[in-house]
Amino acid sequence: MNKLHTRNKTLQALRSKDFALHVISLVERTAAAHFASAALMDDSIVTIRDWAEAIEEQKRQQTSAVSVRFAYDFEFALVRACKDFGIAALGKEEGDAPGHDFRVVTSDDGIIPFEVKTTQSSNGWTGSTHSEGKGKAESYVLVSYELDYELPIPKNTFSFTNVIKAVHFSVLDNCAVAWNGEATDNNSSTTGKISINHIDEYRKSISLGDAKIPQGSRAKWCKCLREDIMQYRGKEIAAA
Repeated sequence: MNKLHTRNKTLQALRSKDFALHVISLVERTAAAHFASAALMDDSIVTIRDWAEAIEEQKRQQTSAVSVRFAYDFEFALVRACKDFGIAALGKEEGDAPGHDFRVVTSDDGIIPFEVKTTQSSNGWTGSTHSEGKGKAESYVLVSYELDYELPIPKNTFSFTNVIKAVHFSVLDNCAVAWNGEATDNNSSTTGKISINHIDEYRKSISLGDAKIPQGSRAKWCKCLREDIMQYRGKEIAAA
C-alpha cells in the first residue's frame, strides 16, 4: 500500500486537474475493448453509434448500454490513478459500510469510502443502487462526459484515444448532494443534483468543468458544465 497522507492532502490530490486527466487517459487506454469484437465481426459497425444502434432499438437503451461500459472503466481507473498518485486506495468492502465503489486510506481520518457516479447526461447523475438499507456514502466522485460517437472504433488495439470529448469532474467531501431515491433493500433509481444554495461549496470540488445557476426565478439545481479536453491532449493526457 502507498504511504498514507492526511485527509486534506489526499483530497487535494484527488481534486487536482492532473488526477482527473490521468483518469481520463486510463479510461481511454482500454475503452475500445468494449466495441472492437463487434466491429471486427460486422463491417457495418464502424463507430460507437453504429455499435449502440446494432444492439438496441431505443435511444435510451443505446445510451444506457454505452454508459454501463464506461462506468466500470471509470471505477477501475480511479483506483489505479490513486495508486499512480501515491494515494492509498482500496476496493469495495462488503458489510455495513455505506454504499461505495472504492476507498482511500488517510493518516489522520482513517478510511474514506467514495461512491462513483458517471453519466452522459448533463442534467444530473442517474443510476441504480442496491443499498441493503445501508445508506449512501458521504463522499463522491461525479463525472459527466461527452463521447465522440463518430470516431472509428480501433480494431487492433484496446486504446480509444480522443473518444472522450468533454468532461465535468468533481470530488466531493461532505458536500450536499440531493438524491431523488431512497435507500431500500431493493434496487432503487437515484438522481443526484446540486442545489443552487451549495454552488460555492460545490465549485471547490471541481477539477474539470464548472457549475452555474440557470437563469430564471424557479431555478433550483445547478447546471454542471463540461470542459473541452482537447486543449489537454498531448502532454497532459498522455499514454497512461
